Amino acid sequence: MMPDLFELGIDGTLQLARCLSASALDPTSSITFGLSGPSTSFYSCLCDELLSQDPGSFESVIADTVSHFTKSLSKCDTVLDGGGGSIEGGIDGGGMVIVSGLKELCSHKKAAACLTRVPSFLLPAEGSEK
Repeated sequence: MMPDLFELGIDGTLQLARCLSASALDPTSSITFGLSGPSTSFYSCLCDELLSQDPGSFESVIADTVSHFTKSLSKCDTVLDGGGGSIEGGIDGGGMVIVSGLKELCSHKKAAACLTRVPSFLLPAEGSEK
C-alpha cells in the first residue's frame, strides 16, 4: 500500500517531485538540506523511514516520483526550454529545474539506486531499435 507522504494532498509523489525541484531553486527551504549534514534533511529522513517500514513501498514512491519528472521532461525539446509546469499535474519550471529536481532525488543513495531500476532510466529502453 502506498503511504500518504503528504496527508493533505491527493498525489504525494507529485508533491515530492515538486518539492525536490523547488529545493534546487531555494536552498534555504530545501527538503534535501540538513542543518547537521545531508543525512539530517527531511528528504533523507523520509527515505530512511520508508525504507525501514516497507522497502517495496519506497521503490514504488521513487518510481512514481521519477515518472512525474520524466513526463514533465518529455514536454521539453531541450533542458533549456520551459516545460512541465504549464500542464495540469506537471512540475513548475523549465527543463533545468526539472533536471535539478531529479538530481536532488539522487541525493539519497538508495533513491539513486532505485532510479537505476526504473524502466525509463536508460533512454532508449534496452533492446529497442532506437
